[in-house]
Amino acid sequence: MITFDDLQSLKAALGYDANPKLILGGGSNILFTKDFEGTVLKNEIKGISIVETTENQVIVEVGAGEIWHSFVQYCISQNWGGVENLSLIPGTCGAAPIQNIGAYGVELKDILASVTCYSTETKESNDS
Repeated sequence: MITFDDLQSLKAALGYDANPKLILGGGSNILFTKDFEGTVLKNEIKGISIVETTENQVIVEVGAGEIWHSFVQYCISQNWGGVENLSLIPGTCGAAPIQNIGAYGVELKDILASVTCYSTETKESNDS
């Protein structure tokens, strides 16, 4: 098992060996029924930063390894409305767009501005 906390350490982890890779966020939806014959990579990319603030909105950049509920709690502590209905959903912020999480009339697709991705096949990022 290898943890990574930024793009460079992810690239290094991906090149560590030729074994198959399994990338985990929080791992809350994974149940191993037998040994995994490969390398498990654990996403620990953290950080919450304000990108832009206007009178009506705040655009925030969040690391994919941040725990989703912790992010929601952070937003609530800043008095930012919009994600509070999505509290207590397990997983990481990086998994949230894939799952398009939603609860009580709020869906992530309605509040998500963009996602930065890295392709393990092409070795390219959509922000490079």
